[in-house]
Amino acid sequence: MDHDAYAVLGVEPTDSASVIRAAYLRLARQYHPDKAGASYEAERMQHIVRAYETLYDPASRAAYDQRRRQGRAEIRVAETVSVDDMDMDEDTMQFVYPCRCGQMYAVAADAIVQGTRYVACAGCSETIHIMLDDEA
Repeated sequence: MDHDAYAVLGVEPTDSASVIRAAYLRLARQYHPDKAGASYEAERMQHIVRAYETLYDPASRAAYDQRRRQGRAEIRVAETVSVDDMDMDEDTMQFVYPCRCGQMYAVAADAIVQGTRYVACAGCSETIHIMLDDEA
């Protein structure tokens, strides 16, 4: 889901299932397309329903909370590397950079163009931050 389920419903992660249900019912009455009418309200209602479906079931909520915590985990950057300091592997069309573990960081040139800036090592848990010249 692209939107934070708790924010969509206007509740806190510590709120009980009954508080979540009450928030859902309040929002459903407010944004239901039969009452609100506008197409953007229908889209909002879809987000509300998905958020509620995610949070009302205890197992689904626990899985969502776990993914949410992992998404907020901070990336520990071992090194910031200029793309100019990376080598181009002509066979794979990837930029590569050696890791201190002996393995390589590798990222496709297309991925850098599309915005990838953090790359994990193939052999350990280290991550580098890639900077382009215009970002320095």
